[in-house]
Formats: sequence, structure tokens, C-alpha cells
Amino acid sequence: MSSDKIDQYDSLNPFQYSKLERYELFRSNVEEDEPPRLTLRLTLRPKKNDDKRRLMLSFQCVRDLIFTGDMYDFIFLSITDIRDRQWENAQYKVWNTEQDIDLKFYCSDFFAEIVENE
Repeated sequence: MSSDKIDQYDSLNPFQYSKLERYELFRSNVEEDEPPRLTLRLTLRPKKNDDKRRLMLSFQCVRDLIFTGDMYDFIFLSITDIRDRQWENAQYKVWNTEQDIDLKFYCSDFFAEIVENE
């Protein structure tokens, strides 16, 4: 199953942006009686150092996060729509297709855009 969000992500040619430049993981709710809502933000850059473009990714309600390996190795993220499974707060499966970094998680939503780095 595909979705408009995944089609939009694929239209950005994400495999051009294979170097992990930055990652941020933070809790987006502060209510103690609620389960944690984690947001993961990734900044990926092209292999060429002189290319100023960056792929900015933000994933909401991240769960079952696995993130191991050398953070400077290549990263190629695939995103699959899993809404048909009807899991609570998990509409997408995200994983790295390269073997150097083990990155895998589920999320409820995501956003992707290309920005020019100054």
C-alpha cells in the first residue's frame, strides 16, 4: 500500500541524501500520566560536501526505535504504509536498507522536505 506522503517522500529522491548529518530525539508531551510521544528529526546530506541541500525528516509518535551502528555511514530510508494493520499510533514503518546502520521504527506521521543549508 502506498500513500500520498510516501509518494511525496519518494519524489524528493531521498537516496541522493545518504549521509546522516544530525539526529534529534525528544519527548513531545510533558503529561506524566500519558505514554511518551517521541519525535525523531533527521537531517541527511548528499555525498558531495559542496552540495548545500539537506533532506529534513520529522517523524511523530515514534515507537520501537532501534538505532545502532556508525552514525557516519550511509543511510537509505524506506517508508512503508502499514495503516491496514490498524495499529494504534503506527501508520508507517521506517527502516534503513543499508546494513551499516540498524535503524528501524514505527511512527504515526512524518514530514519530509528539501532545504538549502547556509
